[in-house]
Amino acid sequence: MNSSLMYRVLARVRLALGRGVALLGFVGMVGVVVSLVLTAAPAPAATAGPTRSAPGVVASTTDRAASSATLSIRALRVQAPVRTVGMHAGAVAVPANVDVVGRWRGSRPWSARTGSSILVAHVADGAGRPGAFASIERLRRGARIVWTVDGQRKVFRVVGKTFTRRTASLPERIWRHDGPRTINLVSCARKRVYASGFYHYTHNVTVTARLVGPR
Repeated sequence: MNSSLMYRVLARVRLALGRGVALLGFVGMVGVVVSLVLTAAPAPAATAGPTRSAPGVVASTTDRAASSATLSIRALRVQAPVRTVGMHAGAVAVPANVDVVGRWRGSRPWSARTGSSILVAHVADGAGRPGAFASIERLRRGARIVWTVDGQRKVFRVVGKTFTRRTASLPERIWRHDGPRTINLVSCARKRVYASGFYHYTHNVTVTARLVGPR
């Protein structure tokens, strides 16, 4: 995305209930779908009640491995493949496989020297099995993240972490194509559990890491 575009980029909750869940291929499972929506209008407030499961999946139609790419986060014991993903029904297509990280193709590629790459993944699947970004909230400043493509590594260090409500805009800095070379990891955060056993996520978390070198 060109930073000069006059669109506001908003993160919102889409509640997949009843028939909507069946359309996503998860019959009988109630889920929350994380959506990164490009719109000029204010983000709508979520009106449905809490849901039982972890985030559902917007299945990616562009989940592909153009090269051998992995993301390694030693502090979280994460070693995950990275795939390029596009848009699906107006939302960033988070990889259907919760073990996979998706780089949105509208953000900067691995090879870029400036700007931000946006990396998305799930915290868990519908059965509660941890995903690639299951513990992303725990990442601290200085944590080391290694993004490897075809055997070549780039090392990033965490410089900040931002929590935003699911109905609010994600930080403007993550959409930049210029400026310092960064990666921005985005997923759900702040799980709220109810006495009934139902739960949902009230926020998104964006972890920003800056390039420090090839090793």
